[in-house]
Amino acid sequence: MTQNRFVFIESNTTGTGELLINEAHSFGYQPLFLTRNPNKYSFFKKLNIEPITIDTLDRNALLSYLSNTSSICGIYSSSEYFIETAAWLAKQLHLPSTNPETIKLCRDKYALSQKLLDFEVHCPRTTLLDTTTDIASILARHAFPVIIKPNELSGSVGVKFCENKTTSLAHIDLLTQQNIHSILLQEYIEGPEFSVETCTHSNQHQIIGVTQKHLSPLPYCIETGHNFPAQLSKEEESLIRDKIPKLLTYLGFDFGFAHIELKIKNGQLFIIEVNPRLAGGMIPVLIQESTGINLLKSLIQLYAGHLVEKQITYKKFAAIRHLIPSQSGKITQLSYDDQGSDVKAVLVKNVGDTVMLQGDYRDRVAYIITSDVDQKHCNDKANQALKHFTFEMTD
Repeated sequence: MTQNRFVFIESNTTGTGELLINEAHSFGYQPLFLTRNPNKYSFFKKLNIEPITIDTLDRNALLSYLSNTSSICGIYSSSEYFIETAAWLAKQLHLPSTNPETIKLCRDKYALSQKLLDFEVHCPRTTLLDTTTDIASILARHAFPVIIKPNELSGSVGVKFCENKTTSLAHIDLLTQQNIHSILLQEYIEGPEFSVETCTHSNQHQIIGVTQKHLSPLPYCIETGHNFPAQLSKEEESLIRDKIPKLLTYLGFDFGFAHIELKIKNGQLFIIEVNPRLAGGMIPVLIQESTGINLLKSLIQLYAGHLVEKQITYKKFAAIRHLIPSQSGKITQLSYDDQGSDVKAVLVKNVGDTVMLQGDYRDRVAYIITSDVDQKHCNDKANQALKHFTFEMTD
């Protein structure tokens, strides 16, 4: 019997979650979507999806259901919080997947920082603060500034630059009030920030490219834009291409996409995070603009066991910029008024929506994507395009 069912365990609610289902359809696969709460997802009706309601927090229930389901060709989750579950299920059913133990290690940022102490790249000095920690004593003898962030969240949620003991204690208290009790105190590394996008198949690591990040003014670390491919010196590119494959092998990363965040300071790599998944933030769209390669299609092929390695050729530079309000409020106007250009504009929020600034990805209300054969022109065009949004809010 032909294996033609592709299983999704939850997903992100916008963007790649919907797009991946479309890509599965395009290959002739029948998407099988498992979720605890179908009401979270607005795209079911549009995609003619009948979700399976099941407790996705119960691995044994999921395994029992899928073990009695025929013709499964692949299992995946585009949700940060279910990638380990999806990998575990795939391993149990002898389907392609990343090593679940590697996913668990990478998602535990403190465990990852300790693992990297014995490796040949740098990692910011990291201390775990939890309910057993004497936080005041640690802060009293710590050098500032620091980054304070949750141990296992994503999307810059809860991440803040703190320049002294007072601001650190205030942010730790805020996270604790939000029932976040595993918190990292991390050395702040100055320098440009990048992410390396990779794909591993048959234990061979392919670097797809390096993305340059644009970050909001401190104290928050919102990713306000990206450029792909990043412009690097020959020394920086050589360093990345030498160290990143070794890093993935060292972590036991044997299959799938990875999104590795790092900084470069004084000719040294500092690994910030290793995300055992495809990049978010529309970076796959930038890569397609630049190289012509659709990574979402590649992902479906990979997890269904049919990926053929692709030659990476950079044909253009691509850039994304996000529109982020300076204050919380209700949106009264939001539109883009330069429809004649080659810039793609997308509204994330709508008129009437209320935006409560969180200091993370949830603050974004719209974005533009553009590309050009000239890197400076691409960058200038992206920055200029943000000025063509008509955007107003009330307090």
